[in-house]
Amino acid sequence: MCIHTELPSEQHDAPNSLRLRGSAAPARKRRFPRRLAGGDIELVRLSLRNDSARLEEFFALYTKNRRHLLPWHNEREALLFKNIAAMKAHIRKYELSWHAVYYAGAMAGLVELCDEGAHINISYWVDEDHTRKGIAYAALTMMEHALSAMRCNCPQAEILPGNEPSIHLMKKLNFKEYGAAFILISESEHDDFRVIFQKAL
Repeated sequence: MCIHTELPSEQHDAPNSLRLRGSAAPARKRRFPRRLAGGDIELVRLSLRNDSARLEEFFALYTKNRRHLLPWHNEREALLFKNIAAMKAHIRKYELSWHAVYYAGAMAGLVELCDEGAHINISYWVDEDHTRKGIAYAALTMMEHALSAMRCNCPQAEILPGNEPSIHLMKKLNFKEYGAAFILISESEHDDFRVIFQKAL
């Protein structure tokens, strides 16, 4: 399952807007936590320089889940990482912060942060063999608390209309439906329609 979430720090976009992902450089970079832990869940930020083994472990997990992710990723996204070098290039290009999700000691998914200055975008997915265990709920709750401590207010989740599991999760996390938006992925790509959910922290 995959959602895309935005946490505006001071302002938030109007609904029914058209935005280009990654088109504006962040005004300043935030330092996201290296490690978060609680119960059976642990989030570990992956380093491109120092986490070769973890990156290889994640690439293997992503490769295993390509077909599972197709309903929530378009085919281009699901096939984006042809190898580890392509995966690293993608992380560098969009200045992403990747947090591997561990459940009972096993890597089970990802929480991704993208600092766009006014917004921190969050997306996630969980390994097919680890769904329906409350992992996404626990991981997003943990990350939400960390971002709240960083004074990132009013989380905003942009979800594909047919992604019922994530819509259900947003409601469980007490997000309220706010509107809709067309998100232009790139200048050469079509735009994606998303349903927007918001939550006041």
